[in-house]
Amino acid sequence: PLVGGVLGAAMLASVPSFAADDAGAGAKLFRQRCAACHAVAPGAPSGIGPNLAGVVGRPAASVPGYRYSRALSEAKPLWSAEALDRYLEAPIRMVPGTRKTTSVPDAGQRAALIAYLAGLKE
Repeated sequence: PLVGGVLGAAMLASVPSFAADDAGAGAKLFRQRCAACHAVAPGAPSGIGPNLAGVVGRPAASVPGYRYSRALSEAKPLWSAEALDRYLEAPIRMVPGTRKTTSVPDAGQRAALIAYLAGLKE
């Protein structure tokens, strides 16, 4: 029982650091790949793309004042981690007619970006 308890505690202790590392890698990727078009500071104006503060868990096409494509406005998926993963992998395949054409083909990079975005609050 003691060994299992120690191993269990060690495994639990490693989960937050993994998530923090993933989010840290995601922040770096975001700055490199996404920041030219998207703001992430709460209340900051949208740029070429909508502000992504609080994006995980909210409906798509819901940032006030941003002019979304008709396709995304009509599809209006809920931005779960799974939906963001599919969208970042192939935006036009998920929502034909979306204006977003930039994709992130690498699954690890998508996971890191989503971990970063999940930590952003509105």
